[in-house]
Amino acid sequence: MSNRWEDVERQREEEAQRKAQDRQEAEELAKNLGKTVKRLRTEKKVSQEEFAYVVGVHRTYMGLVERGEHNVSVHTARQIAIALGLTLSSLFARVEAEWE
Repeated sequence: MSNRWEDVERQREEEAQRKAQDRQEAEELAKNLGKTVKRLRTEKKVSQEEFAYVVGVHRTYMGLVERGEHNVSVHTARQIAIALGLTLSSLFARVEAEWE
């Protein structure tokens, strides 16, 4: 029979594992979103600098997004989708279709 402290420690370990898995999934999603955005942008033959201007962000920020090094806000994701001629839902549908 385990004691109360062992139960608390086990719960802490499980929570830490869940948080690590959540971080890993968030990083993977950011990378997949970035890859999709970059592919769609290059298909339109638009430079990263021009695209960033249309989206309303700095070029270096867009580079971080395309490399999956930054999580975007919902607002920025919507602006990216609009710049690509997509809805936000269709952008995420493409991300899911390409990377799942």
